[in-house]
This record gives sequence, C-alpha cells and structure tokens, in this order.
Amino acid sequence: MKYNDNGTFKEIHIKALDTLPVGTEVDYDGEIIPNGWTEVESLDDKLVNVDTTQPSSKEKIWIQSNENIFDGVLESGTINEYGENIENSNRKRSKNYLPCKPNTTYTIIFDSQANVIVMFYNSSKTFISQLPGPNTWTSQPFTFTTPSNAAYIRFISYTTETTKVLIKVGTSVTSTELNINDSMYILGDDDIYRKFSPQNNIYSLEEIKIGTWIDGKPLYRKILIGTFANTTNFIEMIYNVSQLVNIGGTIQDRPWNYFINTTSQTAELDVVLIGNVINFRLRATDRLANQAYKIILEYTKTTD
Repeated sequence: MKYNDNGTFKEIHIKALDTLPVGTEVDYDGEIIPNGWTEVESLDDKLVNVDTTQPSSKEKIWIQSNENIFDGVLESGTINEYGENIENSNRKRSKNYLPCKPNTTYTIIFDSQANVIVMFYNSSKTFISQLPGPNTWTSQPFTFTTPSNAAYIRFISYTTETTKVLIKVGTSVTSTELNINDSMYILGDDDIYRKFSPQNNIYSLEEIKIGTWIDGKPLYRKILIGTFANTTNFIEMIYNVSQLVNIGGTIQDRPWNYFINTTSQTAELDVVLIGNVINFRLRATDRLANQAYKIILEYTKTTD
C-alpha cells in the first residue's frame, strides 16, 4: 500500500502488506505528519494492525485491506480460448493483466450472479490456459490454483451486471469483502480512528497532484491569482495538458464577484484548452483595471 505525497502527508509504505495474511502485524516504514494526532517518533514494530475489522486492542495505525489483486478496471467484451480479446457487448472482462503468483490458490467473487472463466498468462503475457476450460463457465466464488509459470490473470464475467470483483489468495472469501477498500486509519489522542487518505483539498499556486482521474491518470490542480490590465491581455499558459477536467474561480468587479465563465459588465475571462496548452485571455475596461481574478484549474497531463 502506498499513499503519495500530496502536500499534507509524506509518502507512506507498509512493508510487504500484499504478502501477509489478514491480522499480521507489520513494520511501519515512512513518516506521517499527524496534524496533532499521535506522535510519530515512537512508531516501531508491532504498532500496525492489518485486518478487515477494527482491532479490539488499540493500535496507532490500522490497515483495513481485502488484499484484492484486481485493479478495478472492467470493460465490455470477452476473451477467446486463445486468450485474445473478442468484442461482445453481453460480457465483461478485466481490461488489464493482473499480476499473480505461480502455484498459488486464489478465489474470485463478483457482486453479481454471473458465471466466470479465469485466464492465465506467463511473464511475457503469453496465454497459458484457462479454467474451468475452453468455453466452459463456472459459478463464483470460484477457487483455482495458478499454473507453475503463471505471472498474470485475466477473467470474463458472463453478464454485464458485474461491477465489483475481488480476487484474493486463499479459499475463504465473503461477499462483504467486496465493499472493503484498502484504507489506513490513524488512532487519535482521543482514541478515535480517523481515515487517512490522500487529500484533495490542497490549494496552491504551484502545480500539485491531488488524485487520480477516471482514466487512471494523475489529476493535478493549480491556482492562478492576478489583476486585470485595462486591455485585452494573455496570462500564464500551462503546457503538456491532456484533459482540462475542471475550471473554477472568480472575477472581481467591485463590489461584486462573478464566477469564471460568466461575463460582468466590464470584464471577461476565457479559459480554453488548445491542443495540449491551456490558454487564458482577459478582456477588461478601465473600471476593472487592477481588480482581482482567481482561477482554479484541474487537469491531467500528457507526460504521465
């Protein structure tokens, strides 16, 4: 489990979390800026609890994990007996190759009643085999053992009703685990666990990473603050932008404030993505000279 630096918390690593069974205590490796919670200088072994339920004895850090190897990305289609993608609007399949261990028992479960086929691939992503067999479907939960040369798994859902999937090591899987996402909780001085997650409420004049967009790319935010000239003028441009996801902010027209993308009596602010560059154009009259604008931009980048 890894939480990226976002301006409030430093990067966190939990050693070998994916290889440990639920309930195993693990070492903490990293640093938290705790916002007035427990002091971090004393963190050492046996202070982290890995479980799907809140520990009965208080732990400074509690990891809630269902140890799911599925990355959450489904797409329409099926996979043929050669491990190749085939279009089929009545089926769903895992879009990506899911890393797995060889000679290891896993169980797969859906949030639907759809039957399943599991496909195996080697380290070169070359198809090996499938279970239960070519064009043979089985109900789930379905427990299977990976081949000795398996490095990746893919699967097919017989219907499009499947939206959540859990694949984990072992033979014991329950439907309630489908709704458990990897989470970390920090024990406060008041003995209350509070969820730790990357913060998206950070605003800065510098470009910062605030999360992940729906296509899997990092999502960035940047704030621009300035004042109008009394002519049409261009301000700072942002380059290497893939998608402009969100625009916000205000134009000040004394004594009023107008939202971005509206025109006051004396000013207009255009924000437009041209190619891979965000362009800004300000138009104003003498009345708005030296009045303020604030722009909030959220976007993805071509460099990721």
